[in-house]
Amino acid sequence: MAERRMISKKVIFSDEFAKLPEKSRLAYFYLLLAADDEGFLGNTKLILAMQNLSQKSIVPLIEKGFFYYFDTCVGVIMHWYSQNRVAKDRFTPTIYREERKKLTIDENKTYVLG
Repeated sequence: MAERRMISKKVIFSDEFAKLPEKSRLAYFYLLLAADDEGFLGNTKLILAMQNLSQKSIVPLIEKGFFYYFDTCVGVIMHWYSQNRVAKDRFTPTIYREERKKLTIDENKTYVLG
């Protein structure tokens, strides 16, 4: 898994992102840093707890389409591919294969359910 992550100005300087509560924006940055090479993470609650953030801080992210939280407690950064690219020789596929199968990538490089 890569040790570096990119953050797109198109995402974080959008009006929709700016309208999010401060704690939700902070949660987004930490979740983005913790995600695997396809934008998935299985330790959302731990990441939030380490930053003294509650589960409520991701609700606006989910509502606005920045983050998705599966019933399996796996989360995904929805704008992952519009922000990050990992070289093929360094890429490690996600271990969350079942969740990944439920998503497609649209023309804006954003995950979409279905």
